[in-house]
Amino acid sequence: RTIGDRIGEAKASGNLGNTLKILGQFDEAVVCCQRHLDISREQGDKVGEARALYNIGNVYHAKGKHLSWNTAQDPGCLSQEVKDTLQKASEYYERNLSLVKELGDRAAQGRAYGNLGNTQYLLGNFSEAIAFHKE
Repeated sequence: RTIGDRIGEAKASGNLGNTLKILGQFDEAVVCCQRHLDISREQGDKVGEARALYNIGNVYHAKGKHLSWNTAQDPGCLSQEVKDTLQKASEYYERNLSLVKELGDRAAQGRAYGNLGNTQYLLGNFSEAIAFHKE
């Protein structure tokens, strides 16, 4: 911020978000990743925007898994809070997928499809999970 490097600030915010996710501070992580997204959009940085969308999805995915660990359940048999959190993850992964398709980034598309498959599996949407994994 001090030197006015907005792209650097965006990347640093994303890195901080990823670190907070690992520490289990999911709500704080989303705030940092959202800042990454906002700055990337402000700067017209489509690659940064795609990364931020993916990272926000990843934070919600990790939060959903963490919340579900508190109760031993089969995939699809989840509390409403866990379902809502995993649905948010899917929404961000879908937005990421749309953007990386536009950018032509096949590796990022593969990651998005894989995480969409994993998220749908946890939600108990097995046919959707299979479709995403086939992609």
